[in-house]
Amino acid sequence: MRLVPWLVSVSCVAMLSPASSVRAQGRVIHGIVVDSAGAPVSYANVIAWGSQRRIVGGADGQFRLPLDSSAKREVEFRRIGYHPLTITLDSWPDSAIRVVMSAATRTLAAVTVAVERSQSLAIRGFYERMSDVERGINHGFFITPEEIDARKGARMTDFLQGRPAVRVKMVKVGGPFGRNPRTGWEPQGIDGCQMTIYVDGVRFNSLSQLKNTVDQNHIFINDLVSANSIAGIEVYPRSVTAPPKYQSLNGTCGVVLIWTR
Repeated sequence: MRLVPWLVSVSCVAMLSPASSVRAQGRVIHGIVVDSAGAPVSYANVIAWGSQRRIVGGADGQFRLPLDSSAKREVEFRRIGYHPLTITLDSWPDSAIRVVMSAATRTLAAVTVAVERSQSLAIRGFYERMSDVERGINHGFFITPEEIDARKGARMTDFLQGRPAVRVKMVKVGGPFGRNPRTGWEPQGIDGCQMTIYVDGVRFNSLSQLKNTVDQNHIFINDLVSANSIAGIEVYPRSVTAPPKYQSLNGTCGVVLIWTR
């Protein structure tokens, strides 16, 4: 497989010379993402503009991004610890491409945190399950560290707003005799069912929550998990589409997996 080198700076848009007149529909753009030293950049987010199709590359920096007829010839690469990079193609390449990302200027501590977060998600199978979705093995959607990092200050439930088959509802909880009421946001299925939530592989929902009821001891997920502690999120709109070990006991309602740093 021939690699076409891409030498691009963070402030510039790279251009490929015409290589093919084949239409984008049914095509795949593939290649490898490396840093300025030539080392692979693992788990880079690769986004095709227009179709908004996104995949995450492998631990070895390799990526394969399926395209459709709505995709523009602009592909964006994002990874925590590196400057975002957008490349514009004159035509869809037939051979693999080599994308060079420049490391962002950060303190050593910040870089270490980013690496630990990626390693933690890899060990927990996050990226493997994300790859399974691309292959049609399961049917969930994933919120990556890059997306979480771009929305600093958000609540955990903010990442679920507007997602397929999920709605975030404000719930009011009253203490004994209605005293000291509290309110909080909770993820629900489209039909109002209570989604099962796991935090680092441990079921979060109390028995009352699984029965779609609330009491004075009710705990909201935003009270337990702060946005800046989240490494990644997986959402499966129906229980049967979740990995077997995380399938819920409350029928067909969905499952949310939250992974912390």
